[in-house]
Amino acid sequence: SLLVVSVTVGTLAGLYPAIVISSVSPAIIFRGTTLGQSKGFLRRGLVVFQFGACITLVIGSLVISEQMAFVSGRDLGFQKDQVVAVGFRMHKGFMERFGLAIGLPDAELFKERVVQHPGIDAAEQFGYFLERNEQWTIHVDGQSDRMRIVSGGPTFPQMVGLELADGRFIENAPLLESYDPHEGVPFMINETAQEMIGGGAVGKPFRMAGYTGQVVGVLKDFKDESLMNAVEPLVFLPNWKAAYVGVRLNGSDVQGAISHIKQSWRELVPNRPCDYRFLSDFVDANYRSEARTQTMMRWFTFLALFVAAMGLLGLAVASTGQRRKAIGIRK
Repeated sequence: SLLVVSVTVGTLAGLYPAIVISSVSPAIIFRGTTLGQSKGFLRRGLVVFQFGACITLVIGSLVISEQMAFVSGRDLGFQKDQVVAVGFRMHKGFMERFGLAIGLPDAELFKERVVQHPGIDAAEQFGYFLERNEQWTIHVDGQSDRMRIVSGGPTFPQMVGLELADGRFIENAPLLESYDPHEGVPFMINETAQEMIGGGAVGKPFRMAGYTGQVVGVLKDFKDESLMNAVEPLVFLPNWKAAYVGVRLNGSDVQGAISHIKQSWRELVPNRPCDYRFLSDFVDANYRSEARTQTMMRWFTFLALFVAAMGLLGLAVASTGQRRKAIGIRK
């Protein structure tokens, strides 16, 4: 696309000079007659258009910069800084299904090791957070709807700073597979999901994916996707298909904490590299296309201003030449 734009702009930029030069008789050129002595309405119109395009590009670049600054400073409803996500597959069946190597460390053992560093406050597994996934059918209070899933250990909402709107957090939850599918599973939903099912969700019977239980808490809405998307109804499942282990740093020794995380991983899985990212990297990935657009706008703005400056210089030189010749004729 950049090649097409460059070719198009170059063609249009050289079209008018080519037409003017090709329409001039060679005899006029050899006599030394100056071109462009007419009123030059087209030339002045092109100059006005050029500066209008420059102003438009500058305004567009400033608007995009302000939008990106707004996004980076917006409260998303959770703590995205100082939280490291370590790539992890918790269940053996889940690893076999996706063809991943068997023998990755047990989540609890890894968590116990990493929290021993003074620069680390907490660790918990999670999945489908900050990652797009399909909606699942849920049944609550005699009606069926569809919701997104976020899964994780019982302390994951507190670790990333999610806040309660009603009810309580899930405490001491075992693996989801260990629950009786017909009763006892604690669910949490967000405020948007509560509005969708008619409010007063805490205590209502809830069923999804073959598991039955009740809603024990309602989380305040948070944005784990792009701000351009509306907040979707969401359900939190305890200990189900965790893809990562989240590690919250306290900021006292970030480099030391990262080194400790990698060392703990190497001790458990010496033949597999430690794959980790900050949650802020996941958030930035939601705006990757906007960041590319911002960079392109900055370059196009710079080029447009440079071309406009060269045009002004050319007009000044041409005007000076014409005035110098007029003064000579008068003398």
